[in-house]
Amino acid sequence: MLWRAALALLTASTGLGLVAADPPAERKRDPEEAGRQFYGVWLQEEQTVGGKRTTDPSYLCGFLFGGDKWYAWDRRGESSAARADRGVRVDATADPMRFDMLDGTDGIRPGIFKFDGEKLIVALADWTKERKLGKGEDYPARPKEFNSTKDNGVQVYVLRRGKAMYDQD
Repeated sequence: MLWRAALALLTASTGLGLVAADPPAERKRDPEEAGRQFYGVWLQEEQTVGGKRTTDPSYLCGFLFGGDKWYAWDRRGESSAARADRGVRVDATADPMRFDMLDGTDGIRPGIFKFDGEKLIVALADWTKERKLGKGEDYPARPKEFNSTKDNGVQVYVLRRGKAMYDQD
């Protein structure tokens, strides 16, 4: 590493006796902890759809993710929310971690997620029909990375923890 060589040269020339340490490794989250942390109220800080990014709260939503239900509402005070009583399934053992938003019948919106400090970053595909998956099989539409382009149909959201359902600005 070039930075180590430079630090060693600086240390030798100044006599300060500094010791170079490896940069800290990212802490691997326990899957149970990550699953529990995923659930709850989140507010979009930004979204990228079709490669276009916005941080304007007029175009952003709040979410309540739960194992038995989910809700989505406009951050500027929409009076009714999108919702489903089938909830959100989380698989924090996958790499990248994944989740599925389920609608009221047989629809599924597959996604992936990661944490960046206190932020939750999700990448979602469009709604598709839920089906029984075989061992090792997954929905082909599930995003593989946190990238939204004009052509891939992936939506990427950066979320911060909210205080309560229907939290607004």
